[in-house]
Amino acid sequence: MRVFVAIVFRGRLAAEIDGLRRALAPELTERLPPHCTLVPPRNVRIAELPMVEATVREAAGGAAAFELALGPVGTFLPRTPVAYLACRAEGGALESLQSRLANGPLAPPPERDERPFVAHCTLTTRLSPAMAPAVSAVLSGFRASAIVDRVVLLEQDEGGARRWRPAVDYLLGATSVLGRGGLEVEITWSSLADGDARALLGEDPGHLAGETGEPRIVVVRRESEAVAAARCRMTPGALHLDQLCVAPPHRRQGIGAQLLVAGERLARQSLVPTLMLRTYAGSDLESFAMARGFSPVERVLRSGDSLESVCLSRRVA
Repeated sequence: MRVFVAIVFRGRLAAEIDGLRRALAPELTERLPPHCTLVPPRNVRIAELPMVEATVREAAGGAAAFELALGPVGTFLPRTPVAYLACRAEGGALESLQSRLANGPLAPPPERDERPFVAHCTLTTRLSPAMAPAVSAVLSGFRASAIVDRVVLLEQDEGGARRWRPAVDYLLGATSVLGRGGLEVEITWSSLADGDARALLGEDPGHLAGETGEPRIVVVRRESEAVAAARCRMTPGALHLDQLCVAPPHRRQGIGAQLLVAGERLARQSLVPTLMLRTYAGSDLESFAMARGFSPVERVLRSGDSLESVCLSRRVA
């Protein structure tokens, strides 16, 4: 399979860049999102994917969010017919992140003479020498900026279109260690579930009614092994911990409590006063939550189902 690592632009900036790309190279907008490549495409074996995800996760955890400036337009002519927006960050943050990523299975192949890293956002790969002066003149004033808070691992579909899709991301600087001196665990955050999270939670069910912002996946690792995970979503006034799961061999060791601590931290950062979770009445998770100060606020017996679900809440400390 083929993968690469990038800063993927979102929101209004992505729409602006896509407008430029549609004018110059409409096929790019169909194949991949607007981005700044950090590690160019690599062929990796399926068995190597966990190592690739670990490399990206560790690099992201050791970096901090930074501001990225885009523009002006540049070209790689006459070497290649590429027009791009230059990308740069203060203090070498971009180059440092790229260097962290280009390791292990994402390191350049030793037999390949890879070009030096030039941070850029490609606008077209079909720029003719005749077009270059006009493109440079028209776009000479384009400037934009973005806060980079994550890196994205993209995978190429194996169909005829060869489209690239975001497979997993990791938030920069969001890795933390809890329980030093005791039950020490590593907490990582993403908005797209990696293989470890999917193994615990199943496929991401997508957005649920009433949530605001983007969902977050929190994974607890112990000695590099994923031992617990939860999907977090925000609604007005509450942070919900959905699908909270601790792997059976690691239950009753305090790891579930570490998930709650991670959820509380996110709730405080988001200025949300209430932590909520839903489970089945009489389940171990209900007993676990009640023992940690949660109170039931809603019980629902689903039609045709003998299992009663219960929603519990607790004020954030």
